[in-house]
Amino acid sequence: MKHHALAARWFQKAAEQGCVEAQYNLGNMHDQEQGVKQDDAEAVRLYHKAAEQGCVEAQFNLGVSYANGQGVKQNYALASRWYRKAAERGLQESKDALSNLPPCPQVCANCGVVEKTGAVILKPCGRCKVVKYCGKVCQMQHWKDGGHQSTCK
Repeated sequence: MKHHALAARWFQKAAEQGCVEAQYNLGNMHDQEQGVKQDDAEAVRLYHKAAEQGCVEAQFNLGVSYANGQGVKQNYALASRWYRKAAERGLQESKDALSNLPPCPQVCANCGVVEKTGAVILKPCGRCKVVKYCGKVCQMQHWKDGGHQSTCK
């Protein structure tokens, strides 16, 4: 619809200036193909911006994206992290989603090696304590090239 495309243009302008609500709304528009081309990766990028600024709905949607592998690689640990942030702010949907997540397999966030007793012991990121790595090399690579720097808090 024409009004959706016009709204998307205005949300884009406001989002570029740091408006949290515009970032969230434009993310939804990319998610649901309203006035813009459907683009899961762009929706996730916008949700990240809004979520990092405390938008509880964006935190929840980011959890959904990670849980479903929608626009990002599926990652239950990060889904849990974002759901937990929204749940701590009282969002019931997030509390429900947390209880429905499968147990997180312990794998290196960079190379995917599975933790095995005595063979590989994963260590959590020193900053967020959520994402785990098999070693310093994987952690550094994922920080720089894998996007963890932008999501770590």
